[in-house]
Amino acid sequence: MSLPWTSDGFGYRISRNFKLFRCLYRLRECKTVRDHLSQQNASIAICHFGWTASRVYTVLRDLKIPYFIICHGLDLATPALVKSYLTDLKSSIKNAAGVVIVGSHMKNAINQLHPTIDKNKIHQIPCGAPIKSFSRNRPSRRQKDEPLKLISVGRLFEGKGIDLSISAISQLIKSGLDLHFTIVGEGVELSHLSKLSETLGIEQHVTFCGKLQQVDIAKLLKSNHVFLQPSRKSKSGWIEGFGVSITEAMASGLPVIATLSGGIPDQVRDQRDGFLVEEEDYKGIAEAILTYYTSEETRFRHSQNAQKQATNFDSAKLAQKLEGLLLQEIA
Repeated sequence: MSLPWTSDGFGYRISRNFKLFRCLYRLRECKTVRDHLSQQNASIAICHFGWTASRVYTVLRDLKIPYFIICHGLDLATPALVKSYLTDLKSSIKNAAGVVIVGSHMKNAINQLHPTIDKNKIHQIPCGAPIKSFSRNRPSRRQKDEPLKLISVGRLFEGKGIDLSISAISQLIKSGLDLHFTIVGEGVELSHLSKLSETLGIEQHVTFCGKLQQVDIAKLLKSNHVFLQPSRKSKSGWIEGFGVSITEAMASGLPVIATLSGGIPDQVRDQRDGFLVEEEDYKGIAEAILTYYTSEETRFRHSQNAQKQATNFDSAKLAQKLEGLLLQEIA
């Protein structure tokens, strides 16, 4: 929880009396939520992320408003670190009309928090992506004299495993392959990744684009051949819940090289839409890239499969599924 005051002597007093402050802040927060829900005459509520539910479930319970919790990943990893959050999260799940998870791997986490939960209260609905914005063209073939163009899109932090991609690409370039890697996104790892590409001597083969708008990302995906996302469990406990950028790439007709991490296996079918390797396996990533480099038929077949698979994760369809779940609850 972020504190609204952190400077001067007042911030010091807050830090020494944090429990009291947290209680007072929680009361004010709950009153605001209660007043708003009462004014809106709400019949049902969605709590995005477990920590949202943990802070307002008592209000929803007292007002007799049914609610669903949508868990995305980190909100289920945090309980091991914060006991107070764990207690509130368990209670919020117990009182919820249902829990929506974005990846099948989250079922175990929910069952650990609430061992007696009715299985029918757990619903898997991925985040999805706007498929129409990315699937306007059919997959294209790579020309023989063209380098294999690889791309990653996302926040640059350890969990995305971009360093593994750079290491794999470096190994292949040194063996004579003509490759180029485009990295889209910003984050704390930017400086480290830039220095890594320089240290490995492949800076001429790596382009950092920074943060781009969706329309520009869509254009860039169309001009590349393979999408890389070797996600890993981060030190904070973060696990890839659902890779929206993966779906966007697949919709654009790109096969995906990723890891058997979090919800990725729900999206990418190994050796059909791409290749899945174990976390941290940069050699496996290199082998998958080599396969696409030497066999355009395999890459193109996976491209076609990936574009078809992406239609299962259209955000419009998944929004309708969520809406149906809510309407069923209040019917």
